[in-house]
Amino acid sequence: MKDPLDAKTRLSISLTQQERARLATALFIHVVECVKRALTLLPDSHIDIGVITSSETIRDLVAGLDVKWIDDGGASTLSCAVDQAAKIAHEQGYDILCVLPGDLADPSHKDIARLLDYPKSGRDVVICPSGDLGTNALLLPLPCPIDFAYGDRSFHRHYQASVEAGLVPVILPLNSLKRDVDTVRDWHDLQHRRPDVAFWSDGR
Repeated sequence: MKDPLDAKTRLSISLTQQERARLATALFIHVVECVKRALTLLPDSHIDIGVITSSETIRDLVAGLDVKWIDDGGASTLSCAVDQAAKIAHEQGYDILCVLPGDLADPSHKDIARLLDYPKSGRDVVICPSGDLGTNALLLPLPCPIDFAYGDRSFHRHYQASVEAGLVPVILPLNSLKRDVDTVRDWHDLQHRRPDVAFWSDGR
């Protein structure tokens, strides 16, 4: 998770820096709460929630959300940050990693639970593509068998990397995980579907 003041730069033509920061923070909190609700549907699971970031703002926020904070070590890209998270998770004894972006537009806790509850063989890499063929969720074994390759149309790269690693890529097209908020169009779509987000940009 980026520092909120550095987030959503592509929305700068419509929102001020402070408005973008409030939007990024609200989306992040919503995603965390949705994951928490998902875990209530999986009472026998042993799943911890972690947030990887170098932002002191997010670190302080995480303390109140009762989730783990992971220092990204100054990672220059999302791929580097997730790689850092994967290494730390493996060192701490976890055998599976699920990666969700902090800016999902309106995730369903039931969809997240379905992802987290996907049968785990140790050979599958589960990929939830975004509407523009990015990667909005990854579920994969640890130690991490692939190089993360986030960015434009990253779904294809993660799929191919899984095949090349001898693993089985599984496409799980969960509708509520297809949308994030990167562009002005995404922002307008979010306002249309969720009128409650209007306050995020009205100066309050």
